[in-house]
Amino acid sequence: MEWGTYNIVGLGETTAEQSFDNNGDAGLSDFDGSGPRLRIIAQPSGSLMFASDTNNDGTSNSTFGLRRVVSEGLLGTWLSTTTENDLLMIVLFDDGAYFHGEVDEDDDTEISGMELGAYAHDESTGLLTVTQTFDNTGGTGLTDYVGIGAPNIFVDVEGDILTANVNEDGDQLIDETMIFERR
Repeated sequence: MEWGTYNIVGLGETTAEQSFDNNGDAGLSDFDGSGPRLRIIAQPSGSLMFASDTNNDGTSNSTFGLRRVVSEGLLGTWLSTTTENDLLMIVLFDDGAYFHGEVDEDDDTEISGMELGAYAHDESTGLLTVTQTFDNTGGTGLTDYVGIGAPNIFVDVEGDILTANVNEDGDQLIDETMIFERR
């Protein structure tokens, strides 16, 4: 997973600077302005096209596109506003997949990284359960929220605010509440 900033100038010429990077050579690491070039081009459909020029000969070696994430109800990109973490986010996709990213540079007990998997949401109770297909966060994140029993996470959406209430020990009392804003 990478987390950082990017800058687009001219005709989509893109440079990136990582604040956190635990994915080796994958991602935008090489596109720091001193090596290969990357162009990110907005499409009329709202999607983005990425074109890389890995040998700097002025010709794209590969292209790929990304589509906009559906952002309505529970679906969309959510960023926590109540955490001490540097980054705490979850993306809930319309196909039942999720992405969770977490970076905490100040807490050595939390493993920064990401999870990918599938989620289910019971609209009547708010219970959110997940099944990981990839997890490099150790015990951090949504790792333990796999079904009925402790721990449980209950989510509610009001407009562009998602409230996550966590019951960590199964005593039917909420132990932690986290607020996320839609992005």
